[in-house]
Amino acid sequence: MNTAPRDHPEFRAEALRLSGERATRARTLDVFDPYTGMRVGTVPFASIDDVRAAFDYALAYRPTLSRYERSQILERAAVLLRERIEPASDLISLESGLSKQDSRYEIGRVADVFRFASFEARACASATSAAARCMRRPCSITSIRR
Repeated sequence: MNTAPRDHPEFRAEALRLSGERATRARTLDVFDPYTGMRVGTVPFASIDDVRAAFDYALAYRPTLSRYERSQILERAAVLLRERIEPASDLISLESGLSKQDSRYEIGRVADVFRFASFEARACASATSAAARCMRRPCSITSIRR
């Protein structure tokens, strides 16, 4: 018997992000909650041209934010994640099947990484980074070849 999947009440149909814009595609991949079998969302398949366009956009990008401004954005992201642990962990649990306890832990780890990156961005500004080396400009993807 072939039945259509039931959609979860929190179902999300996502789009690609290309050159700062949302883009939908005809071909999508369904994402299921492994425990209930309910469809929790869809994600579009990117074409080879989409991937090439994303690399071209990334290669042409020139950052305008200072290290301090990047640090502030990363710090704010960490704070927002900690404020939104429950909805973020709900999403992880739905998509991966992780227990709530484990998905809450994962959100905490992500917030910690954002906070560490925030500290490193500030440390780079004063050239006293705890990291192995500190670059004066953000890394690019120029080492990726077509």
